Amino acid sequence: MREDYLQEIMRGHLDECLANLNHKFANKEQAQTKQILLKSMADFCGVSTDSTRRWLHSINSLPISDKKIKLMCFLDLLGYKIIELENMTESLRGLTEIIAFNLINLSESTKLIGYSNTSRLIEIIYGKENPSPEKKRKVWDVWNAKRQELNQAKQTAFESLPDSIFKVLKDEQEFSVSATDSNEKAALCRANFDGMSNLLKFIRLPSFQNLTDQELFALLSNHDIKILTELADELQKLKNKCLPE
Repeated sequence: MREDYLQEIMRGHLDECLANLNHKFANKEQAQTKQILLKSMADFCGVSTDSTRRWLHSINSLPISDKKIKLMCFLDLLGYKIIELENMTESLRGLTEIIAFNLINLSESTKLIGYSNTSRLIEIIYGKENPSPEKKRKVWDVWNAKRQELNQAKQTAFESLPDSIFKVLKDEQEFSVSATDSNEKAALCRANFDGMSNLLKFIRLPSFQNLTDQELFALLSNHDIKILTELADELQKLKNKCLPE
């Protein structure tokens, strides 16, 4: 049953998830299914398979504008948790998906929100610009009006994807879990702590420590603040696990 394939494959940025997807279809035995994947991705995004092949093989060839929106939502259908989508408000993500699933195109969405050109709406979607309260309300209105239609479109798109794609993803996921022995876990743990050690060194650099509160705040985006908050929470959990009181 298709429900058997519902799982989170990984959580990461778009380029990271694409690299993971490419890795899962790297075996020669999966060449035919990979072609099916590329065709399904191309059909969803409205491009050629040459484009989807470039996207999958090179992070320097990622799409822009509404094609990037469609690609993120396609990977979400497969089971990837795209950080760019996960960090959006519910209504903004809803609007993004409305565009991706062709319920309202980018140009029409731009007009409905009250912008004169599509680049402004793209900036909002990618978190590079904060919308005004009025624009936020319009985003919510558009999403709310299309919410039920969107849910149906997502379900239809999911069910239309070939089972062969999900079978490869499921098999690769199960193999990955079973192959994770104690040595691999130790290596992963070591790599994570080495990364945290480097982060600690960076934070303690005088050039960073000497920043004033105002300078630091000016450098941080809403996304940066969200990441900082989540990082602090995860580090606290790790501390409690490693150093119980």
